[in-house]
Amino acid sequence: MGEAFGAERERSEKITWRGSVFFWGQLVMGDDIKGSFDAYSLTLYGVDVLELDSTLSFGLEYPLWRINKQAELLGGVSYALPQHASRIDKDIKLRWFRAESRHKKLRSGEFFVQNTSLYFKPRWFFNEVSTKNVVPYVGGKLAYGLLTFGGPYAKKLAPEGAIGTGLSFGVVFYDTVDLEFGRDGFFANKASQIDNVFVMLGYRL
Repeated sequence: MGEAFGAERERSEKITWRGSVFFWGQLVMGDDIKGSFDAYSLTLYGVDVLELDSTLSFGLEYPLWRINKQAELLGGVSYALPQHASRIDKDIKLRWFRAESRHKKLRSGEFFVQNTSLYFKPRWFFNEVSTKNVVPYVGGKLAYGLLTFGGPYAKKLAPEGAIGTGLSFGVVFYDTVDLEFGRDGFFANKASQIDNVFVMLGYRL
């Protein structure tokens, strides 16, 4: 691969094979509900907050550009196994006032969401990575994800594209093992927002 933006080749580009655990997941879905009371028309706002169980995600990423010894831009792909909802909280609001609130526990399979995404991740190291040291880093993320829904509570929700952002902190051990902790969020229309905290273990080849 050619050099870009005056970057120097300080080490060989490596593919990182990633395996992640998603936890503390939450899916927020909103919808307008129109109605009337006597001579007045009302617009209520319904919000469904679904607590998501843990799941696994697999993927890979590759350095597209190496700006200097301690900065690079990665491109990656990620496939998460279906993430099942364990609880749903439904709030119906009239502007700033809560009109009704309901809670229900869900069985596995009644509602789940699956996310496949492509992303760019800029990453900044605190030192130059080599086979002789351990280097911490901080990373960001800009992603496009395809959300698909399933289960009886999903009704007729169609697959939906979503824009994602993320922030992570990690450590590369001897240019071989990558350990990362972070949070991702995806924003769409029907599924207003899906958030997950994750821990990732990667192997660099």
